[in-house]
Amino acid sequence: MNNYKDKVKQDNRQQHNIQITTGLKYDNPQDRAMLDHMAHKFVSEHYKNYNDHLLNTLIRLEALPTGYSRAVEVNNQLQVLLCAEILPNWWLDQTDCHIICMLKQDNAPADMIKILINDCEQWAQQQGASTISIYSWNDRPAYDRWCGKLGYNPTQKTYTKELK
Repeated sequence: MNNYKDKVKQDNRQQHNIQITTGLKYDNPQDRAMLDHMAHKFVSEHYKNYNDHLLNTLIRLEALPTGYSRAVEVNNQLQVLLCAEILPNWWLDQTDCHIICMLKQDNAPADMIKILINDCEQWAQQQGASTISIYSWNDRPAYDRWCGKLGYNPTQKTYTKELK
C-alpha cells in the first residue's frame, strides 16, 4: 500500500467482495459465452455484424508480456473486462499502452471501469509505457466527457471510409 487512500480503496474492495482477476479466467466455454454475449450486444447496438473470432485473443492477452486482460468481479460475478497492449511508438523512442477493449455488464456500476483503468495505468507504468490511450469507435460527446474526467485528452482524429 502506497498511502492511506490505497488502504481505504483496498478495504472497500474487500467489504464489497470486489476482485480483479485475469481475462484468462474466462478462457472456457461457459465464461467465454458470457463475454461473447456482452460483446455481441455492444457491437449490435452500435455497428453492424459482430464477429467473435478475436475474442479469444483479447482474453488471452494477459499471457503475453505486452498484454493486459483483466476483469472486475463483484461476488464472483463479472462486471467489466478491459484489454490493453503495450506497443512501440512508430515515431518516438518509447512504448505506449493502448486500451483496446472495454466490455461491461449493463448493470455494472461505472466505478468498476475506473478500477480497471487505474489498474491498467499502474501496469502500463510498470512496463515502462510513456502514454496510455483509449481507442473508441464511437464519436459520442458523453464518452468525451467521461474520458476527460479520467484525465484523458483527445489527441487524434480518425477518418474512416466504408469500402463496399
